[in-house]
Amino acid sequence: MKENPNIRFIYPKEGAIFWMDNYSITKTAKNVSAAYRFIDFMLRPESAKTVIETMGFSMPNEGVKALLNEKDATSPVLFPPAAEIENGVLQADVGEAIDTYEKYWNKLKTN
Repeated sequence: MKENPNIRFIYPKEGAIFWMDNYSITKTAKNVSAAYRFIDFMLRPESAKTVIETMGFSMPNEGVKALLNEKDATSPVLFPPAAEIENGVLQADVGEAIDTYEKYWNKLKTN
């Protein structure tokens, strides 16, 4: 949307599909302490601000809103309203259907 002002985000009346990315530490991690420090660093408001501004990803950090410009802090794309979340569904693992999702996502991106 920042690159093309003709694109806008809408929530379907039927409800949106939500998903989340996660920071995680594998059972076989060699440096668990460093992994915890990395996650702690990434979830700090200042780091979350950088992620939002450079990557366009939302971050689960209420403290970050005070650091953002008003447009980003109040963006329903970055921070979905509670009513939209309640109306939506959390995307579950799609299993073997992932290939179909990938196929149509790639078609969408190339058109």
